[in-house]
Amino acid sequence: MNVEVDVRAAEVLLKLRNGEKRMVYAISNAENDTIKRAQRAGFQRIGAELIIRKPAFFFGTADRPGGAAGKITFATPTKLEARLAIESRPGSKGGELLLPKFERGGLREPFTPGAKHVAVPILGRPARPSIAQGVPPAFTFAGLRFKAYRGGKRLRRRRRGRTVDVGVFQEYGRLRLPGAGSGIQWKGEQRTFIIPGQGVFQRFGRGRGDVRLIWAFKPPFQLEARLRVVETWRATIEREFPLSLRVQIAETFAFNRGR
Repeated sequence: MNVEVDVRAAEVLLKLRNGEKRMVYAISNAENDTIKRAQRAGFQRIGAELIIRKPAFFFGTADRPGGAAGKITFATPTKLEARLAIESRPGSKGGELLLPKFERGGLREPFTPGAKHVAVPILGRPARPSIAQGVPPAFTFAGLRFKAYRGGKRLRRRRRGRTVDVGVFQEYGRLRLPGAGSGIQWKGEQRTFIIPGQGVFQRFGRGRGDVRLIWAFKPPFQLEARLRVVETWRATIEREFPLSLRVQIAETFAFNRGR
């Protein structure tokens, strides 16, 4: 999205000594003040629509606001253009951020290449105790430490000169969920096991039926375009920039009046 703003009001500064320089500084300062206000408005919009479990990652801190939900590139007197963006990928190991898809809509697909299902923690159970709480480390796929069994025997393999258990993570840490029909059973910590195509289950008692689903394997599903952050940014910029520019003009005249 591009938003063009009217900067002609700053031309009055050309009457001052070094007027052109003062004009571009006033414009860049007004742009930067406005883009920070748009950032805050976007954060408020996101917070009103979504449960954010890692606010520092998405919004930054009080001293250094920003984060993945509103990364600013500030304007300078030599480049009168400020940018505000939502990141989609935090890094090679971070997977894909879903925030942009809540803005424009999109398919929630597996993060693991080649996977057919999305692993979704079941609310109110150990992998997602509450809507505001992240997955406890012990109930992540890494924390559950699934091992492969066939005929009651644990499967082992040679890797880099040593023998290791066969797990759901490949050599370089890439998760691969098992498929059906392989004859392999997957058992993990916390009395958990995997049923291919269905999910991760946990035994919580001695009875035959004392089993509960804690991670469901679901086919890709559509995410609703519900955020309207870009719309919020645009409205804030169009409303706030003229005000910020007038403030910068007034401060510039006040500073030069004192000289």
